[in-house]
Formats: sequence, structure tokens, C-alpha cells
Amino acid sequence: MIIQQNLLKYVNLFIVFVSIFRNTCAYISIEKFGAIPDKMETKIAEINSRSIEKAFEFAHKTKERMVYVPNRTYYIGPIEVSDLDQMYFTINGTLRAHDHIRNWPYGDDGERKPIMNFYNMNQFVMNGRGEIDGQGYRWWWMAILSATGKTTDDRPHMINIEKSVDFELHGLTMINSPRFHVRLQDLKNVYLHHFVIDVDVVSQREMKKKHGVPMFPLNTDGIDPYAENVRITNFQIRNYDDAIAVKPCNGGYKYCTCSSNMIISDGVVHESVGLSIGSVPPNDEDACIRNVLFKDIQMIRPIKGIYVKTNRGTHGNGSISHIRYENIDIDTPEWWGIYIGPQQQSQPDGKGEGCMKYPADPDCPTEPDITIHDIHLKNITIRNSLNPYPGVIRCNETNPCENFVFEDVTVTTIPPMRDYICENIGMKSINSFPVPC
Repeated sequence: MIIQQNLLKYVNLFIVFVSIFRNTCAYISIEKFGAIPDKMETKIAEINSRSIEKAFEFAHKTKERMVYVPNRTYYIGPIEVSDLDQMYFTINGTLRAHDHIRNWPYGDDGERKPIMNFYNMNQFVMNGRGEIDGQGYRWWWMAILSATGKTTDDRPHMINIEKSVDFELHGLTMINSPRFHVRLQDLKNVYLHHFVIDVDVVSQREMKKKHGVPMFPLNTDGIDPYAENVRITNFQIRNYDDAIAVKPCNGGYKYCTCSSNMIISDGVVHESVGLSIGSVPPNDEDACIRNVLFKDIQMIRPIKGIYVKTNRGTHGNGSISHIRYENIDIDTPEWWGIYIGPQQQSQPDGKGEGCMKYPADPDCPTEPDITIHDIHLKNITIRNSLNPYPGVIRCNETNPCENFVFEDVTVTTIPPMRDYICENIGMKSINSFPVPC
């Protein structure tokens, strides 16, 4: 595939750049600027956040370029860094967000500030042997209680990178984000590898024993790239929501007019809501996802496996095209092994598409203004599905899906198997069981 050749060429050049860059940097410890380890107080967390920001300013000014977190635990509040080039952020300790959520500040956009927000960062690398802990439990409770109308679901993202070029992340473990773990909005040239994203189910079980109800993380996506030229490889994700969700760019973005040219490979995903495309709503600037390959990934007991989703809208348009899933092994999906159609999600506060009960409740309209074509599934194995339907593929009658290929797609179910649910699709099946559509 052309996408593989061009993207791998970019990745190799980026690795050479990073190697040269790293060897010319000097470490600037955050403790040099007053960071205080091992103390959980909101005031201390604010001091630590300012220390990190000052370390970035100093490293950039002196051209020493590398900010370093020693092997200690530092509680932090929001960190904001912007408009820097050729920076290296090495985390060998633990950065842990304070959990005094009522004191977490809002940004100018009216939303809670991300735990880490990086804006206009060019040639920026995050790495290390350390951990970033969002302490999301209390935030997840807020999301669930938003159904009562007494709280608002306004959780912060963990790592937000925006309007940047040449970003690499590797070696880190990211756990328990209040919301998305890594959000990459309007980026070009991204390389993520050898990382772990985890939501702590052990602590959730302890909460169930203590309080009688489980704490379920909502909207804790793993990686959400709105980006062009992306390589994601050698990862482990367990997060109870989209493991990787490719989100659309549009003509209004600076660097990414279409989320495109992505290879996502060699990963193990536990208990997630899928290797996802979308959600994609119509947009006046043309929402777009194109040329994405998911390859060589094992999924263990996912809620959903392969997931391509649209959102409804009232104006504009969009497209999802040239998407390929290859060599995907899905063991015991709990809901859908394959789902292509309108997003199902409903939030506790009532927001969302409201299709959670489909097909028991058939009121789940498709979106006519999103064009979907050239979707290829090859060598997909789905075992022991808890859903009797092997999959669902639903497109709009006024804008049918075209050029779908299922090649060597095999599904087995624990309940007696039914047929695929199919609507308005042009489909070719090659050596697949059961035969779709």
C-alpha cells in the first residue's frame, strides 16, 4: 500500500532526527525550579505545575531542550506549554493529577483545563520509564451523577496536543484519565510506540466491595488522533472505551484537513469499545477520514471490536473512505464484534445518539450526509461472541455504502447465530463465514 511506503519513510526520517536531537540535549530537572515530590496538597500541585512550565521556558531559552522528571512522585494541577520547538520531555517518575476536582480550573473555552496541554509544539518528544496518573475515579462518579442534573460532566483530558507538527511519544504508562488519555487535535506527523494505557479495574472492584456499586469509566478513550501521517505501534490498552478512535479533521484546521495516512499495528487491547473510526458528523468544512490501516492487533473481551461510526447533523457533509482492518483477532466480544453505522452511545446526562438498545429498539437513523466507501476487512477472526448477530452494517438509503470487501472474515457466537444486519450496502464477500449481507 502507498500509505505504508510513504508513512514508514517518514517514520524512519523522524527516528534519525530524534536520535540526533536527543544526543545534543542536556537534562533540566523540574526540581531545579521548585518541584516538591511526594506531597498531596492542591497548593503543592500548583507549585509543581508551575515548576514544569518554568523548566520548559528555561530549557527552550538556553537551548538545552530537555525537561526531566526524576524518579519520584509529583502531584500536579493543569500544565500549559505552548509555542516551543525541538523540546524533549522525559518522565522517569510519576506525575499524578490532584483529585480535588472542585478546585480544577476552567479554561477560556469554558471547559476544564487538560492535565497537560501542549499547543503549537513542533518537533516535540515525550518519553521515559514513568507514569502519568489522572486519578479519574472521582471524575467518573461526576459523569454518572450528571444523570441527576446536580452535576455537569465536564471532565478534563489527560494529555492534549494541539496544532503541532512532528510529535513522538514512547515508553510511558498512562492510567486512569478523567476523560481521553491522549487527544491529538490538528497534528501532522505523529509517531506513538511502546506505551501502555490502563484503567485500574482492581481498584474498581474494591470500590464495588466497599460501596456496593461499580465505578465505570466513561469516555476514557485511549488515543484520539485528529491528524495526518500517523504511526501507532507496539502498545497495550485497557480502558473500557474506544482504544484508538480516529477522529475527523476538516478544511478549517491548520495542519490536518483530513485525518489520513495512518498505520495502527502490533497491539494488544483488553476490554475496550473498539478500534474505531469516528464519530464523524457532517461539517460545513467537510469532515474527513481517509487511508487508515489497523493491522496485527489482538482484542481480548472487547465491548466492541471493529467500530466505524457516524454522528447525526443538520448541515455540512463528510466522508469515511479507504479503511482497512487486517489480521485482527477478537476474543469474546461482549456486544458487537463488527459494527458499522450510527454511533450508539448515550451519556448519563442524556447526550449522545441514543441508539444503545438497537436492534431491540429500531429507532436509530443513519446519517445521509456522510459518504462511506472502500472498507476492507481481511483475515478477521471473531470467537465466542456473546451477541448472536455476527455484525451490523447500516448505511443510508439515499447515500448507500459502496465497495465493501469482507475477505476471510470468520465469526463464531455462543448464542445460536443469526444473519448480519445489513442496510443499503454494496458488498463483496470472499471466503467469509457467515456470508455477510
